[in-house]
Amino acid sequence: MSGTGKKMVLITVVYMLAKAVLNLILSPSGANVVTLIMYLVLSFLMIAPSSTFPAISGFFKYSNYITAVYLGLTVLAHISYNLSNLPGTWLYLVEALLDIGAIVLICVQKDARLFFKEK
Repeated sequence: MSGTGKKMVLITVVYMLAKAVLNLILSPSGANVVTLIMYLVLSFLMIAPSSTFPAISGFFKYSNYITAVYLGLTVLAHISYNLSNLPGTWLYLVEALLDIGAIVLICVQKDARLFFKEK
């Protein structure tokens, strides 16, 4: 299994969880709790081997794409508000850029893709 790819996936998982916790601290709400739970589920799917639950092994192999879609939809849902309310939303714009970087990392970078292909 690709050690470099695994490290990149772990960095992405740590980023997603840190982002969810930070959003929960900045704006405590039920929606942010649900987001944290969703990121925990996605993190589990990205890290755990596909043999964990053989019946749903496809979710593990394609968890990078599932996570990328979720991150992309999050960026699209909030980008217009964040752009129209500058400078008060600069932190969320940085978060959107980091989300796009995470999407590129887990879907385009060859070592990360190999990590998921070998699951």
